[in-house]
Amino acid sequence: MDDNESLRSERLPEEYLEHSIFGDLVQTEEFYEFLSDLIWPQISPTRNLLGNLDSSFFDSLAGTVESMRAILLTGRITDAYTLLRKFNESTLLQIYTMLCFEEKIAELRDTSPKIELMDQEKFVQYLEHVFKQGIYVEEIEDWLTGDKSLPNLRIISPKVASFSTTSQLDALFDSQKYKQISERCNDHVHTNYYKHLVLNQRHLKNETLIVSLKQFAQDFRDLLTKHITFVLFLHPEYMRSSDYVDHLECGLVPEHGSEYWIAPFIKDFFNNVITPLRPEVVEFIVSKSGMIIIERDDDMEI
Repeated sequence: MDDNESLRSERLPEEYLEHSIFGDLVQTEEFYEFLSDLIWPQISPTRNLLGNLDSSFFDSLAGTVESMRAILLTGRITDAYTLLRKFNESTLLQIYTMLCFEEKIAELRDTSPKIELMDQEKFVQYLEHVFKQGIYVEEIEDWLTGDKSLPNLRIISPKVASFSTTSQLDALFDSQKYKQISERCNDHVHTNYYKHLVLNQRHLKNETLIVSLKQFAQDFRDLLTKHITFVLFLHPEYMRSSDYVDHLECGLVPEHGSEYWIAPFIKDFFNNVITPLRPEVVEFIVSKSGMIIIERDDDMEI
């Protein structure tokens, strides 16, 4: 903690400053930054963006998480919730754009008569050609060029839940809980009740401050878990270790099963943050992707 942080936080109780949310925010910021750097070379299938759209999302989210931590260190719970609302909306926007591309690819697969005659190898080659040309999703391209905004949260949330690609995963998350989190964020942003005004004041009872921080921490972790699991379910290649490709590039035979290894920083993040909260969600991703994320009690990796 630097001198400025010490000055801002010296009036806060030790129980507040030692809460695990601060460590989680640091880990999450680093995780998003690492992930952004890792996938940046993978070009997004857009026509109006040179680079990786998801990498931009991750880098922006890292900044939001960093800002959350800085504000929480001043004890301004309400201001932190305004950033949590931004975090929530940004993560849903990213998931929505991913699903729009998934839907477009499925449409290409279903509507082109030539694709039906292709074997798997030729279909992959066809997709590579399409990606080079760019997959045109009008609302995303308009958003990239600044011509139109993407739909708001009230429209996006039910759409994300309705996509067939992620319907099974979405069913693992309590929609009512996430509605309540959104409502809490909105209450803080708009100061819908007097208590939200009070929670941003400099002098609060320690008990009130800590209870509010615990609620914030739970809300953040719930939103984070949903975001990470959706993203890596849709793009398991984002978490893949480089070992398999590194061996091929060096003319070596990759170790058996290494195509399912994940990058160490991603595995650490799952072990420390995601798996303790929602092990059944992680199991679901493993069952669908085959990626080696967690370890069984019998020390057998899956």
